[in-house]
Amino acid sequence: MGARTPNQALRRMVEAAGCSYEALARAVVTVAAENGERARTDRTSIAHWINGTTPRGRAGLWLVEALSRKLGRTVTLAQVGLASGNELPAALDSADPIGSVIDLGSAELADDVNRRRMLAGAAYSVAALALPAGYDPGAAERGARARARGGMVGDGEVATVRALTKAFAAADERAGGGHARTAVVQYLTTDAAAMCSGRFRTAAHRRAIFGAAAELAHLAGWMAHDLQREGLAQRYYLTAYRLASASDQHAHAAWELRLLSHQASGLGHGPASIDLAQEALRRVAGRVDAHTQAMFTATLARAYSADRHTRAATTTIAAAERLLDAEAAPEEMPHFAMLGPASSLVAHHAADIAAAAGEHRSAEAAFRATLASRDPIAYRRVHALTLVDLAGLLADTGRADEAVATWDQALDYMAGVQSGRHRKAMVAMRAHLAGFKRRGIPGSTDLDRRAADLLSTMA
Repeated sequence: MGARTPNQALRRMVEAAGCSYEALARAVVTVAAENGERARTDRTSIAHWINGTTPRGRAGLWLVEALSRKLGRTVTLAQVGLASGNELPAALDSADPIGSVIDLGSAELADDVNRRRMLAGAAYSVAALALPAGYDPGAAERGARARARGGMVGDGEVATVRALTKAFAAADERAGGGHARTAVVQYLTTDAAAMCSGRFRTAAHRRAIFGAAAELAHLAGWMAHDLQREGLAQRYYLTAYRLASASDQHAHAAWELRLLSHQASGLGHGPASIDLAQEALRRVAGRVDAHTQAMFTATLARAYSADRHTRAATTTIAAAERLLDAEAAPEEMPHFAMLGPASSLVAHHAADIAAAAGEHRSAEAAFRATLASRDPIAYRRVHALTLVDLAGLLADTGRADEAVATWDQALDYMAGVQSGRHRKAMVAMRAHLAGFKRRGIPGSTDLDRRAADLLSTMA
């Protein structure tokens, strides 16, 4: 067998990044974890790749994203001497959201296994968070005109898309992102996309159908996020932002920026998350009711907390709580805000911020307020995750018996839910329980067995 040819393009890129092989390997592992995959990359892996070995599976995607973050600019597979077939530049860079959603959905629904794997493995991109800045919302309308076809779109069509989105969202909350997601993507790619390329009774109907499609794209991304496919989720979120911009450049587009911020802070990208949350809040100031504005404010507080700006996080979440107190809750939240009561979201963010600051008593009170403010059946998945968060806090503060009882309640709501976040929560729970079993904490062995059985039923 002949000697491998060293990958000089990759070598030069690593040298330009100015990091050790070990530091780059750690960054690759981090990117993989963000996308729901456990990578075993180490400094030897980097050396092998530079010496000409081709990264296996999706490791090449994790590698170029890690290098992009080190260099502060987008790096492609082609630029590091690897095949570019696993990239999705169109889904990220296309100004036309209808074209993007058709390409994205078609690739995801294709029978070709390699394309399906390619889409599922697309890496979350920090560089892509800059794409919303300067986006021209007119691009969506121009793209729709270029494909203009089909029937007239009016109130009935808009109502149909919104009703189906609401039904899909309700099913998602009860059964998790792994339930009916293919149906959501199919409907978005075919019916909703065709309506956006149709003829409109009025300009208001055009804006409304783009807004309805944005809500559906948002849901497709949220379901991918629940399955811990963060790269794919990000692509749908960016598409939802572009669609929303063609409908309402202020409140609805800001809501999608808020979601991009939420995802970024959850993955530890604090500065980008803060920028997105600040821009979202700037757009809605004075344009939405106090409770809706409170949700935007709470998202900014969470972003501050994720970047360890504890004082800013505390003052900002207090501002969100004051907004809730400023007026009664509206009978209906904006149609694009599919998160339940604003008070629940604000309380949950307050709990997370307090827990991060070590204020355990305040965090516990906020977690309990979250549980009390939300319908546990309608919001079954997030209710279970809140119980898990509360149980973890109780465990960390030495209240093992209460933690076991609270985790047991959480499992009641997790049965039958196909959710990557639930799976991750149960794995963390079992790590706690391993110590509890050694200490002989009552109920810990039965609970661990129950969690193991439930994990075995998850796809």
